[in-house]
Amino acid sequence: MSLREKNAPAIARRDFSCRRDGLTIRGLEFRGPGENLPIAVVSHGFLANYETTKGYAAELARWGYAAYCFDFCGGCVIGRSDGRTEDMTVLTEVEDLLAVIGYAKTVPGNDAARLSLVGCSQGGLVSALAAARLGERVERLALFYPALCIPDDARAGKMMFYKFDPADRRRR
Repeated sequence: MSLREKNAPAIARRDFSCRRDGLTIRGLEFRGPGENLPIAVVSHGFLANYETTKGYAAELARWGYAAYCFDFCGGCVIGRSDGRTEDMTVLTEVEDLLAVIGYAKTVPGNDAARLSLVGCSQGGLVSALAAARLGERVERLALFYPALCIPDDARAGKMMFYKFDPADRRRR
């Protein structure tokens, strides 16, 4: 055990869930000791899950945040939240993130006025879109390798290794 680990505050970890449009969003809350903790919500990338972001959330808790990571509805190959991948869009993921934020603001001991968003890859785009919607209600925004190219790629008809006709509206 390192000196840093010996001196680190005890971090509590618990499951949480909230709802969006009849779907259950599931994730983990990490928090250190104290009251009126600022909130940090961490969003995972495309087809990943909360497992890829729980290390960030745990570290944020060590820094004094009430930190949340979760699975987007339909946004995971293997996830705990409800929903089908075919029904997931970047915009439904924004709604999922807003639902988690709304939940976190109701948890006793959290400072609802202090919100940070952290996003990885597609979760970075989702966090940026949510931050644009929330404006000054977001205190901090941290994006790790954000997939800000998604709108341009969709308009060009290419997403990762898949090509399609962006004018074909049958699947929208």
